[in-house]
Amino acid sequence: MEKGEKLMEVFNWNFKSVKKPLEIVAMADLHVGSTECDMKLIKKTIKLIQKRKAFCILLGDLADVGLRESPGASVYENNMNPKEQLETLIELFRPIRKNILGSIVGNHSWRIEKVTGLCFMKIFCDSLQIPYGRFQMMNMINVGKQKYSIFSIHGSSNAMTTEGRINAFKKQLDTIESDIYTFGHTHDKALKIFSKRIIVENKVIEKKQYMVLCGNFLNYGGYSEMKGLPVMQKGAPLIKLYPNKHKVEVDLHWWEKD
Repeated sequence: MEKGEKLMEVFNWNFKSVKKPLEIVAMADLHVGSTECDMKLIKKTIKLIQKRKAFCILLGDLADVGLRESPGASVYENNMNPKEQLETLIELFRPIRKNILGSIVGNHSWRIEKVTGLCFMKIFCDSLQIPYGRFQMMNMINVGKQKYSIFSIHGSSNAMTTEGRINAFKKQLDTIESDIYTFGHTHDKALKIFSKRIIVENKVIEKKQYMVLCGNFLNYGGYSEMKGLPVMQKGAPLIKLYPNKHKVEVDLHWWEKD
């Protein structure tokens, strides 16, 4: 690696004056434009982010962008063309653009870049003036007296079970150090907590690492039904970061309670 070469985007945030837990919703795999997209749930989630004054990270595949040669749903099965999908996403997220901590590329928007050279997600981020993390990003967040790190990648896995997907992503715990790891792509919604011992000031302490699979916003049908894939839990997880002690909570079903 050359001196000064950047491996990923790192975004720094300071919420030192916060007294209550900082809330972050990790949204992935909306697939706007798909005939299975649950637009009602997307709008509800965005309204709840506004209501709770929460923040948000976006983990790719916000749009379906089916092309003629695409695996799965093709352009003929989308109910919007790519331009309409982009415009819809911009309008959906405009009300919370100041709450978005960053957005990355998923494999669906990558289709357009491979064919045309145009980066769908960068256009989206530039339009809303939100941080663009390309393929990976790290959010370094000061909350009260505490410091937290959240690593995000869309990811890739063909595993058919939750445990298999967790194992596929587990390698990231060895390649980058973080408190929280967020992943998209699998459409699964799950939490796995790992523990390891580290040395801090000549003391051995336990460090917890939280792996979060970030769900989806698709009704069952289409490609999933054709391939016999399992029905996945919809929605996005809510991550809470506490200001007075180093504590993380992840709620996979928060939107169902509100």
